[in-house]
Amino acid sequence: MKKRRILFDIVLVCLGCVLAIVGMRCVDKLKNEKKEDCILEYNSRLPVEKLTPLGEKTQQEDALDNKYKVFLYIDASCESCIKSFSVVERMYTLLKEERIAVNIIWRQKPDGGLLKSLSIPKDSQYETDGINLRNEFPLYVLTGADNRIMMMTENADKMMQKILLLDNVDKNKIVQAANTYLQNLLSESGNGKSDLIYFAMDGCSDCENAMKTLNEKKALSSYNLLTIYTEDSYGEKELTDDGGLFRVIYGIEWYPSFLIVRNGEYEFVGQETEADLIKIFIENK
Repeated sequence: MKKRRILFDIVLVCLGCVLAIVGMRCVDKLKNEKKEDCILEYNSRLPVEKLTPLGEKTQQEDALDNKYKVFLYIDASCESCIKSFSVVERMYTLLKEERIAVNIIWRQKPDGGLLKSLSIPKDSQYETDGINLRNEFPLYVLTGADNRIMMMTENADKMMQKILLLDNVDKNKIVQAANTYLQNLLSESGNGKSDLIYFAMDGCSDCENAMKTLNEKKALSSYNLLTIYTEDSYGEKELTDDGGLFRVIYGIEWYPSFLIVRNGEYEFVGQETEADLIKIFIENK
């Protein structure tokens, strides 16, 4: 009798769990059914006012502050979207001086741990609590100050290419912001040496041969060296050009390429012979 009672209690507990799960799904379904369906399209208006802001900044303040806006539509539970987090963080840093706002639209609100880990303020983050966005994600959306859509793409590099061609955008300011960003990754920057950013591709024989020759000639001894690999090495190398942002900003067409920065001045070095590389680096010590 006692065993039957225990079995009965177990069945009741299991039934209660099942009913609770079904109930939650029904609530979520009803909640979604009340949301307005929305598909973002070129030249349409992104309905920011229907999004739920995670910060306290008003839409009026936002409209006055920015020339253009970039929105990344993303789902916190999308494992393939993880790389987009570092891309949008870099975009935010590189574009803010040109008054190009970079924002995140979350398909569903992320947990507090993820929000705290991002370097983008909550004032630049929204949740699709009032509408159902039917577009695929991750998706980068470019708008004017009036939130009218100028471009949509899943590729960060194409978005950056478009931004550099926009009216009233000073490309040189974005380059300078990139220079500063990369220098800040160097713990030794500011010690009197020039900073050298080495753009490399893993497995590239030209890269390996060039660096071998430069090291043998001790041509790099007077530089603070930072290596940035192509985005193909994401997850394998410490620093990678996620989204290809630096490739676009500096117009990189050849690996290895180098960026020399000293006292606010910079020189970009692309395809050169090994002999010319040695000469360039020795002259810029």
